[in-house]
Amino acid sequence: MAISSDKRRVLTEDLLEAFGQRAGEYDRQNRFFAEDLKDLATIGYSKVSVPRAFGGLDFSLPDLVNEQRRLAYRAPATALALNMHLYWTGAA
Repeated sequence: MAISSDKRRVLTEDLLEAFGQRAGEYDRQNRFFAEDLKDLATIGYSKVSVPRAFGGLDFSLPDLVNEQRRLAYRAPATALALNMHLYWTGAA
């Protein structure tokens, strides 16, 4: 069963691959995910669920969950940190 009928995506496979390659290094060095955060900011990921009228990407909840699942598969700590932000963005 598909999460979303249109399967909107903002995370490219190349970007996910880069996140996956850095994930182990972040864990081993107990380091903040600065490079991942910069890449995510470049594509506007922090406003993925914000309505287009307010400058966001206007993703539905199922589309957002699908993207977070894809991110978590490659970079779990990065996805967890973003979940905290996205949760409050949705509440607002």
